Amino acid sequence: MEFGIFENKDESAGIWNLFETYARPEDISNLIADLRNQQEQNAQHIARLSQQVVRLEEAGDAREGALERLQAQFEERSLHLQRSTEDLALARERFAQTHEQLQGKSISLASYEGHARELTQRLCGQLSATKKLSQLLVEMEEAAALLRSSRRWQIANPIAVLRA
Repeated sequence: MEFGIFENKDESAGIWNLFETYARPEDISNLIADLRNQQEQNAQHIARLSQQVVRLEEAGDAREGALERLQAQFEERSLHLQRSTEDLALARERFAQTHEQLQGKSISLASYEGHARELTQRLCGQLSATKKLSQLLVEMEEAAALLRSSRRWQIANPIAVLRA
């Protein structure tokens, strides 16, 4: 599918490429919401893991293996949270770019439509003036025919009568 509205086909193709890549704005919003939910879940899980680490230290439980597993999970979740945050920032940036391009094209389209309306109005005015001029010419031809057929004209211009 192509816009086909703009003179620059590359810009139209670029906009459609962004829309096809990132679907509809609702899909981007849903992706952002999912990433936010995942970020919140990760943050909650990290908080729970942190609390468990604190409890194990307070209780004096010397289970090094459990502590190491929890620390590994904590680091893994922290890394996952960082990646999710980066993905969310990237999605926001792409959405902003798409929105900015769409807004620019909408403004251009409105300008083109206004120009088309103006040209249409001017064309209608010229058509009206042409019709009036045509009617005036028809009336002039009728007046000239009446004048040529009048006796005064024929008496005043005998040479023109002979030519006709």
